[in-house]
Amino acid sequence: MPSWVSEDTYDVLTLLRGLLGPDGFIHPNLRFAFSGGAGRGLFAARPLRRDEVLLQVPLKKILRKGSLAWSEAPGFKGSRKGLAEDEEIIVYLAALRKYGLYSEWYRYIRSLPQDPPNSTVSWRPEEVAALQGTPAHAPARALRRQLLRLCQRYVSWLTCEELRWASSLYWSRANTIALHPSTSSSVRSFHALLPAVDLLNFDAGSTNYFRMAGSSLVYIAGSDMAAGDEVLDNYGGGKNDTYLLAHYGFLHQDEAESYVSLGPLPLRPDGHRKLKKRILLSQPSDSLELKLRPGGDVEGASLLRLGLTVPEELSALTVQALLARSPLPAERFVRSELDSMTWLHNACDDGLRLLMRHNSSVDGLCDGTVKVLIGEYRARTARLWEDCVQVPQTVTEQRREKLRREERKLPPPRQLAESSSPVPSD
Repeated sequence: MPSWVSEDTYDVLTLLRGLLGPDGFIHPNLRFAFSGGAGRGLFAARPLRRDEVLLQVPLKKILRKGSLAWSEAPGFKGSRKGLAEDEEIIVYLAALRKYGLYSEWYRYIRSLPQDPPNSTVSWRPEEVAALQGTPAHAPARALRRQLLRLCQRYVSWLTCEELRWASSLYWSRANTIALHPSTSSSVRSFHALLPAVDLLNFDAGSTNYFRMAGSSLVYIAGSDMAAGDEVLDNYGGGKNDTYLLAHYGFLHQDEAESYVSLGPLPLRPDGHRKLKKRILLSQPSDSLELKLRPGGDVEGASLLRLGLTVPEELSALTVQALLARSPLPAERFVRSELDSMTWLHNACDDGLRLLMRHNSSVDGLCDGTVKVLIGEYRARTARLWEDCVQVPQTVTEQRREKLRREERKLPPPRQLAESSSPVPSD
């Protein structure tokens, strides 16, 4: 993980092997060493083969709500009622560090950095304010508000600095565990802290994966590794610069890996609104947002078209073609396509204007590495909005004109609706 700072008087892997016990496993050919700007990480001391088990963490050693050993922090008496999953783990880390000196889990605390990582939780308020106009501003403020609530609630047991340390550590290490498709478990993913696994640094292209094995979670090499290669993880995959910056405090190395999200998907306010909503909710949850990628590429455009389909163009054939991402004849989808293109253009233009409006007001709010990081993020976000608005503008106008010519050939919407087969509505 980034910003790794810790004691050098003990071997971290020895501590973690003791914590995981006989049911856990850390490959003997793994070494914990410095990894440049990312702090420390795990490296292969000898060649490792694809599909070889690298780490095994017993489920009882995973920090997630419902499995936290609160008896290991006997001095903490604060109520945990009503805490969300993330909040309970944060409070547990802080309480364990302060009250759990003789706990077996203190091995895990000793493996963590002593200083809080460079996530937005540990930033100064003016540094968070420098994110105004970007998609990262809202989640960064939400994390700080969460910390403030915990500070006020547990003022009698924990200081705000202790909670800030725990919150920064949690949000820079919490992993979305996506299980391998071949696993028999009904759980597809979950959010947790995994001892030993959370030593891994980030790479969006990592092919390593998790699999359930009895009562343990195993981490498996997705490709062959040579001696000296660093073992990297994609942190659950699918994360853009906004998520990485707000929670981990860094950006993708390759700008092409990121995207900007637009959501929720709009629904035309007509008699088919509920029907469309049911269709959309039947799709995978990760597809229910528009993702704007570099070059003006838009993921999820077919679902945008479905949400804005006009009544006279809604049919089973249209819906099936949209969900299958199949080409549609222009005459079948003229008015809906025009509305979808207009909505997308306006949404991107609004995002770009909001970003530019705050550019001058955030100058001077931060300095150093944080200023460089925020500057790069704002520049990347601006390019994504501009790609959506400007790069395909000529193509979009040509397509609009073609659609308008097709639209002029069609009867008025009312006549088309009367001459069409009835479409079921709610």
